[in-house]
Amino acid sequence: MINFNDLDNILKSEREQLLNELADMTPFRHGSLTTRYRRCGKSGCVCQNKDHPGHGPQIMLTYKEEGKTKTHNLAFPKAVEIVHQQLEARKSFQQWLQKWEALNKQICDQQLEAVVKAEQSSAGKKKF
Repeated sequence: MINFNDLDNILKSEREQLLNELADMTPFRHGSLTTRYRRCGKSGCVCQNKDHPGHGPQIMLTYKEEGKTKTHNLAFPKAVEIVHQQLEARKSFQQWLQKWEALNKQICDQQLEAVVKAEQSSAGKKKF
């Protein structure tokens, strides 16, 4: 059985490791990439044919900011690549955040258990 001091040291070590992971994370953003084809509206353009998909593909970054949807056209392949990496980095951050929350729950539970044990031993009462 692990005692509280050992568990405390283990949790502190895990916490430190997670903080180091956070410091090493690359910049990230929220949003999504979509592909669009558009018709230009010029009467003589080939995109006006029923079978033509339209001009494109255009890769768009879409995200919400202050309750409003924002969309940016990513006109260059390098821009698409960078944004894709940033969106993937956000997934890594979300996974990190889940680990962080789980670890902090363990720490909080340990603190609560320590208080309960201390109270029980001093009062001679049963666990709540």
